[in-house]
Amino acid sequence: MTSFLRGGWLEELYLANPVTLAILAFQRGMWAAGANEPFPDHMPLRLGIALAISLALLWGAQRVFARLEGNFAQEL
Repeated sequence: MTSFLRGGWLEELYLANPVTLAILAFQRGMWAAGANEPFPDHMPLRLGIALAISLALLWGAQRVFARLEGNFAQEL
C-alpha cells in the first residue's frame, strides 16, 4: 500500500531509519491488529538492505576496535 505517509520524500526519510523498519516488521508479523494496517512497499527489500548495511558497519567497527584496543589503558 503506497499511501503509508502519502508518499514523497518525507516517507522515504521516515523509512530510512532501520529501527522504524524493525518496528513495522514486528507489528506486521507478531501483532494481530497490525495485519490489515498500511504497509510500505518493498518491505523485505528494505529490511535486507538495512541488515546488510548494519552488518557492514558492525564488521568495520569491530576491525577498528581490534586495531585500537592495544592502545587502551589497562585496568588493575
